[in-house]
Amino acid sequence: MKKNEIYACCLLLALFWPLPNGAQPAANPLETAQKFIGVPYVPGTLEQPGPERLVENLEAMDCWTFVEQSVALALAHTSGRPWTSHLQALRYRNGRIDGYGSRLHYFLEWALQAEAMGVLHDVTRSLGGLPYQKNVSYMSQNATKYSRLADPGALAAIQAAEARIRAHAWFFVPKANISAMEHLLLPGDIVATTATHAHLDVTHQGFVVFRHQRAHLLHASSRAGKVVVSDKPLAEYVQGNKDQSGIVVLRVRAFLQPENNR
Repeated sequence: MKKNEIYACCLLLALFWPLPNGAQPAANPLETAQKFIGVPYVPGTLEQPGPERLVENLEAMDCWTFVEQSVALALAHTSGRPWTSHLQALRYRNGRIDGYGSRLHYFLEWALQAEAMGVLHDVTRSLGGLPYQKNVSYMSQNATKYSRLADPGALAAIQAAEARIRAHAWFFVPKANISAMEHLLLPGDIVATTATHAHLDVTHQGFVVFRHQRAHLLHASSRAGKVVVSDKPLAEYVQGNKDQSGIVVLRVRAFLQPENNR
């Protein structure tokens, strides 16, 4: 057995070990995500040669695959289904792999599908969010940056995805308002930082954790080169990033006893 296979098996065993106090990891991906602290940050792990296929990588991840794989592993804990089946259902449009264009390349489309699946709920508006309407079109406008978009079918799928995002009524919490509402966040909420770029939806993702009564971000950090908890509280983290305008907040449905994690 190869070294990476041994690592994956050991990690999966640790992930599936019963959690204390009868906690239900399927309802609490944060328990799973915390086990990834220290795992290296590596971008572009999904971009593999050959036909589009499901890629799972527990040894290296970016901010999105960190969130996505944590949710998929947690769901598998009590579903009785392989975690990769949850991963495919989250990552691909309607859970079906049909080329590059079938993968969800925009996080907000991913959020729409996860909410339709009953996995997550967008609570941003209820937390004081303001309307967030963007002309999301970055990939189609920069198709030459993506070699797979030379395929007209893939490009058409991306353009359709962009249209779906633009048609939805989104909300965000502006960065200046985060500190005033952070007490409404729950541990394990998924936070996506909204983009200042005119044609992008979001720039980063992670989980809310609390340290000394302040919300922080558990995320795969390019700056730290690994999965970490942010040194700064979430409000200060976003405020200090010129590429981020605010946050969207997604809540895992039936989150169990969140106050115990503060």
